[in-house]
Order: sequence, then structure tokens, then C-alpha cells
Amino acid sequence: MKKFTKTVATLLIAMGVFTSCDQNLTEELIASEESTEISNEEIKSAVETLSFKYSITAINDNDTEVIVSSDEELTSYGERNRKIRIVFPIDITVDSETITVNNKEEMKALVGKKKSNHRKQPFELVFPVTVTTADGDLVLEDKAAFKGYRETLEEKTRPTFVFPISVVFEEETIVINSEEELKALNPKKGDRPARPELVFPVSVLAADGDLIIEDKEAFKVYRNSLKKGTHPEFVFPISLIIDEETVVVNNEDELKALMPKRGHKPARPELVFPVSVVTEDGNLEIADQEAMKTYASSLEEGIRPIFVFPISFIIKGETVVVNSVEELKALKSKKRERK
Repeated sequence: MKKFTKTVATLLIAMGVFTSCDQNLTEELIASEESTEISNEEIKSAVETLSFKYSITAINDNDTEVIVSSDEELTSYGERNRKIRIVFPIDITVDSETITVNNKEEMKALVGKKKSNHRKQPFELVFPVTVTTADGDLVLEDKAAFKGYRETLEEKTRPTFVFPISVVFEEETIVINSEEELKALNPKKGDRPARPELVFPVSVLAADGDLIIEDKEAFKVYRNSLKKGTHPEFVFPISLIIDEETVVVNNEDELKALMPKRGHKPARPELVFPVSVVTEDGNLEIADQEAMKTYASSLEEGIRPIFVFPISFIIKGETVVVNSVEELKALKSKKRERK
């Protein structure tokens, strides 16, 4: 009996050990699974920033494996699955070097490093674009091809474009003819004029008389109380700090002269109506701006009007005659030059 009791006790201890090991293994598996899960936002950010070496394996929500062979497939996989699980290790190309990534933490660290090295541009390229390489000119058809090309460059090396190129800047497509024009779209922080800082207290005109504003926080509250597009009416003189120097401003004109402008944009050319455009049914005469807007909205996205030349524009009060598509492009290019 004593021997039987000892045997049972041994079995119970063994079962406890196995149960404990099994529980620990389960916890490890759960922890391992959780560590490989990635959010859809993280996947999108990684696709935009990194160059994956395909193919890679991922796990669907129903626990089946899927082979992912491109950025588009990886993005699609991320959008259709609640749990995003990539089977690590995977290879990623960074600055022409292949790096083996063993988990999502290493992948996120690479994304952060790349984003810190490559500041987001204030414009978007219109593809295709051509770049100059050691082997000659290379045509890049889309964003994915451009990203792959960027990964072949050494760190902090910029693409050498074959100009002209087109970019979307402030929701407008513009033609860039040189490296200088491209740099002008992306001014460095140090190139921007210092923003003047008010010296408090200041007084402003209000409906109930002059209002004294004691500090920056009170000024912010006052600004929020104004109607959209309405500016404060200061009681002059006021003082401003510009580049650590105090400047006294005596009137509205002096204040406007000190405020940094967003950019010196040339006057927008205005079409002289009527104009004629080419359509499938023949030439169509457009009588005014409203008719032009209606006609433009009827075109497919990306399609521009085909004018019957010559046409005329009014620029800064002067009438300019345009005789061809080339002259029209040149006019638009001049309009978009930044100082």
C-alpha cells in the first residue's frame, strides 16, 4: 500500500510537471503569436518606407498560409485580415544593403530610421519620371519603382532627375524645369523668415472699445473669437521680436511688411472669353468662366481642355496672346516659379 501511494504521488508530480510545461509552452506560443501581429497602419507605413525582398509568408485569419509577392499584395493582405501575421525572418533592402529582420520590433525600428533620414516631401511626383544613373537614363513608371530605385542609392544621396518633371504641389500639378526649381518647393527650415512674436500686453479694437490682451494664451482665445478671415485690429504702436531683436511697429502697413509670406506667387492668368476647345463633335465655343467650369467638369480625370489657338490671358492687367500648347506650358511654368 505504501508503495502504491508513493507511485501515485510520483505520477501526480509528473503530471503536474507536464501540465506546467504544457502551460508554459502554450503561454510562450501565445506570446510568440502576439509578437508577430502587426497593425494594418504599421503594414502600410512599412510598405511606403521599406523595400521588402519577396516572396514572404503571412498567416490569414483562418490560419492558412499565403505567399505575398509584392507591395500591392502585402497591402491587400493587411486590409483583408483582422490579425496581420508575417512569418519572420524576412529580408529588407536598406540603402543597397540586405538586412534580415527577425521580428516586428526590428521592422518598426527600420521604418522609424528610414523616416527620420528621409523627410516627407511637400509634393508628389507625377509618374513616369526619368533619372540619371551610372548606366544611363532610367525610366521609373510608378511609386513602387521609384521606391526600389531610392533603395539603390547611398544614404543621403538624392535622385538625379531628367528635367522637366511634373509634381503635385498644394493640390496643383506644376512643371519643374531644374534642380533649383525643385529645391524651391522644399525650403529648409533655416531658409524661412523668422515669424515675429508679439510683445505683450497689446491692445486691440473691439466692439466694446479697446481690449487689453495680457499674454499669448489670452491672444489665442481672442483670435478664436474672431470670424473666419478676420484679423486683429491692433492699437498701434506695438512691439515685435524678430530674430531676437525688438522692433516697434507704428501702423498696419509696417506690420504687413514684416509678416513672412508663404511664397511670392505670380498673378494667376485669367482666360479672355470666348475661347474654343476641340471635342469629338467638333470645336466648342465657351462663352464665360461658368461655362468653362461646366465643360472642365465633364472631362475625365486627368484630361485637359484642347484649346483652339490663339487664346488670350490677362496677367497683371496685361493681355498676353498664346499661340500654341508649348507657349501655354511655358506660361504656366513661369507662373509657378518661386523666388
